[in-house]
Amino acid sequence: MDRLDKIKLLSEKIAASLLKGGDPIDIEEFNMFTEDDKKRILLNITDKGKREERSRLMDGLDKQKIRNTIMARARERRARKNRDRRYIAVAASVAILLGATFLLDRNGAPTVGTIVADNHISTGTDRATLTLADGSEVALEKGRPYRS
Repeated sequence: MDRLDKIKLLSEKIAASLLKGGDPIDIEEFNMFTEDDKKRILLNITDKGKREERSRLMDGLDKQKIRNTIMARARERRARKNRDRRYIAVAASVAILLGATFLLDRNGAPTVGTIVADNHISTGTDRATLTLADGSEVALEKGRPYRS
C-alpha cells in the first residue's frame, strides 16, 4: 500500500469518526505510516509555504462550477433511479396481468362436458324420433302428420 492509499484510508477514518460525532483519529495513533511518512505529512501540513500554496489553489477553483457539476450528477442519478423504478413497475404490471390471465383462463371459465347420445340411427329409413323438453318423444315419419 503506497503513501497516498494510506492517507486516503486515514482521511476516510477521520471523516467517519467526525460524522459519528467522535474525536478525530490522531495521526500518531494511526500505525500504518512509518516515522518518515508521519514526519513528511506533518511537515506538509504545518509548512507555511505549503499552506499558502493550498490556499491559492482553493481560491483558483470555480466553486460554482463544481457545485453545478455535483448537482447535475445528483439529478442524473435521481433520473436514472426514477427510470429504473418505472421499468420495474411496468415489468411488475405485465407479470401480474399475465399471471391473472393464466389463472382465469385455467379456472375462470366453466367447462361444458360433451353429451354423447347413444341413439342408433338406421340407414335408409325416413323416420326420426324427437325428444321434447318434458322428456316425451314424438315419432316423425314421412307421410304421417304431427299431432300434439
